[in-house]
Amino acid sequence: MGATPRNPSRERPAGGWPCAGPAALVGPAHGVLVVALDLDAPAADLDRLATTLDADERHRAARLSDERARARFVARRGVVREVLAAVVGAAPARLAFAAGPHGKPRLVAPAADVGFNVSHRDGRALLAVARGHELGVDLERARPLPEAVEVAHRFFSAEEAARLAALPVLERERAFFGLWTRKEAVGKRAGDGVGHDFAAFTLPPDDVAAQGAVVRDGAGRPVWVGSLPPPWPGFLAALACDVAPATVTCVALGGEG
Repeated sequence: MGATPRNPSRERPAGGWPCAGPAALVGPAHGVLVVALDLDAPAADLDRLATTLDADERHRAARLSDERARARFVARRGVVREVLAAVVGAAPARLAFAAGPHGKPRLVAPAADVGFNVSHRDGRALLAVARGHELGVDLERARPLPEAVEVAHRFFSAEEAARLAALPVLERERAFFGLWTRKEAVGKRAGDGVGHDFAAFTLPPDDVAAQGAVVRDGAGRPVWVGSLPPPWPGFLAALACDVAPATVTCVALGGEG
């Protein structure tokens, strides 16, 4: 297992996430694997990754006029294919996907029992993978949000908004984005993302989020949700799963494996 990050100029992952190459990634039998990805790949990597995309993905990439956005799209799709291929033991180009009712992609070949979800922000991404489970993962960068309490009253439950308003001002923004990541992870597990009714369910306080807890989502279905260790400085991440996972393994993609 290599220890060299994909792009040495970028910040190393925080939170103790070890580095691993694609060949070293093995999907846990009863747990969830979460992989941190750097999407600003060198040109040589992009050329290789582009060869793994299907016709639809290549067409979507070609439609992006912004060069950086196009490169990051190719990197995201290609690296996700490489990681999933390593987990299921197949060539990246042979993977086939289909869209669910709300457009959430799912793997249909060569292994239809592998659930996955991706979240990306500012050239970085998280990929969550598990066999036999529906997943949601979210990645956000904490940033100034003076109107955090007002936004919480619009989108969160009354209890969550009151909890946020009671915090010292300097703690509110990070607490808001921590709550938002967990809310969106729940929505992404359901397949509707930010279209999910965030106000219809209440998440436990931050001190419970680190361990994870089972809650009812906006449709009344049970779902486990918890915070993940920060994959990079200034970022927050969360994971949702249809059941409490036996293990959650966090790694950063890097090195040769």
